[in-house]
Amino acid sequence: MQKSNHSLKNKLKATVDLNFINYLSQPTLIINKNFDILKANEAFKEKFNLVVDKILELVARELKFIDLQETECKSFNINHPVLGQYKANVVSTSHTDQYLIFLDRQEPYQASPNDDFFYVRKKRLIYPMYKKLMVMEQVTGLAYVEVVGDKENLRYSQNLLALLELEDESKIVSIEDFFNFIYPEDRKIAREIYESCKDGELNEEHEIRLISNNHHVKFIKINCRRLSDKENCTMLVIQDISSQKMLEVALRDNEALFRSIFEQAAVGISQVSPKGELLMFNQKMCDIIGYKPEALSSMHYLNITHPDDVENDLRIVEDIFSNKLDEGIFEKRFLHKSGKTIWAKVHLTVIRDDKNFPKYAVGIVDDISEAKKAEQQIVNQNEELIRLNSEMDNFVYRTSHDLRAPLASVLGLVHLLKKEKNEKNRDEYMELIENSVVRLDNSIHEILDLSRNSRTDFEYGLVDLAKIIKSTFNSLAHVKGFDNIKINIEINEEEFFSDEKRIKMIFGNLLSNAVSYQNIYCEKSFIKIDGVIDNKFAKITINDNGVGIDESHLKNIFKMFYRANDHTNGSGLGLYIVKEAVDKLKGKIDVQSIVGNGTTFTLQIPNQKQLFTT
Repeated sequence: MQKSNHSLKNKLKATVDLNFINYLSQPTLIINKNFDILKANEAFKEKFNLVVDKILELVARELKFIDLQETECKSFNINHPVLGQYKANVVSTSHTDQYLIFLDRQEPYQASPNDDFFYVRKKRLIYPMYKKLMVMEQVTGLAYVEVVGDKENLRYSQNLLALLELEDESKIVSIEDFFNFIYPEDRKIAREIYESCKDGELNEEHEIRLISNNHHVKFIKINCRRLSDKENCTMLVIQDISSQKMLEVALRDNEALFRSIFEQAAVGISQVSPKGELLMFNQKMCDIIGYKPEALSSMHYLNITHPDDVENDLRIVEDIFSNKLDEGIFEKRFLHKSGKTIWAKVHLTVIRDDKNFPKYAVGIVDDISEAKKAEQQIVNQNEELIRLNSEMDNFVYRTSHDLRAPLASVLGLVHLLKKEKNEKNRDEYMELIENSVVRLDNSIHEILDLSRNSRTDFEYGLVDLAKIIKSTFNSLAHVKGFDNIKINIEINEEEFFSDEKRIKMIFGNLLSNAVSYQNIYCEKSFIKIDGVIDNKFAKITINDNGVGIDESHLKNIFKMFYRANDHTNGSGLGLYIVKEAVDKLKGKIDVQSIVGNGTTFTLQIPNQKQLFTT
């Protein structure tokens, strides 16, 4: 007998050490001998959030009549006028002065118009029948299934969908659909309960198993009731008792059943030896990191740990096994078999022997990769917003200056033109006015290009790259010195699919710069364009022997309003627009330049041909 109690205490100690109550769907507490609440799980907080103080008062009141020092396991009832009757099970643990209490629902609450709880929800409880059902669903956590009429039409609560882990209501439209979720060995008794209830016989509660849509085995308590002969209405009231069953398994030391539930857990669970060997793990752990059980059983836990987290893991495990810590909760990265990174929240607890030496550590592993991905997206979005806000402030300031400067120049020249009598001087003023208007027009076009690139959706189609380049050069023929530039274009004839508007923005700005910044002291200026298009990319090189860009400026030339040469008339938006457009197309751009020798831009833009050939 002593051996049995000792085993029971050790098993319960392990469950409490593991913060086991966090994973129970049953309301559970840990208290000390002074009736202080040391820990309450989420199920307790959620179920009693409206009257939590009252429930705690009722629990404490009943505990005062129990000698906790001599209690191995004791039960008592608590009653609440709104929430109904609960059975409280008190179990002593091997922790000094710590006791585990879990609450078991006894009777569904029968709503009455005189109840305060009813008046809180009276706008939602419309019909007498659904008064009871609403309270059951919202307060007790019970699920229900109603079978109505000879055709056995089905009505059920949202809790049933949660219990079965269903999102699609079309998967349960008949009572047979529900029976299909019952564990195969238990379906016969479930049908017998239902049929005898339909015949008007009374039934006691039965415990059966079901398999959820995600293949998790769950224990339920089912009670079938005949509600109305006139309407031919039968109700199945269902309570999820999986967590209670798991606790019972721990208390009874039933390893076979514990292993069955262990394998069906929705989180990864593993045992790690002091040497780092993986002693035991469930299927969910294998699923998280992508290894088969036979492969994982021969691995060290560091083999599945991301290299950047190894040092921190070693420190935590050392503290756990050297008695500095009993448990640790931390985030870490695992390496999936495929090589991708898996973020997980790990709850690591040490299990000790009778002499308090560590035997092994138990880790509960919850995959939080999606949450981390969403978190990183928020961080990236915030950084992008900060960047955009900064650029917007700069944009407003600089564009207002770039737009006002030509206008001011035009106004000044118009004023001089009115007073000027000399015809030659008047022609010079007119030419200066024209230049200012052209500058203003260029600035407006750049602003429009920037706006289109930021806000316009993609319009993929067949793009004639050679034709766009030639057309761009034709539009630059008026630029001073254009006739002195030798232009060479070599592009293969492979089909190229992309966004034509953005392609025009890119080459419009790059070729305009190549023409504008030619080296006037060079006898033979040239612009050479080489393009190689395949099914995946268009790789284009634009090479010139113009004035070039100083190396100190190269890292900044794609920034908004950055000017590498103080003597230029450009707005500093051109290359910024190029980089933004290339990024939108998921491409790459690189630049190499030597002052006095020229500049080479290299573009790599994805070919979207597969969108039109599949």
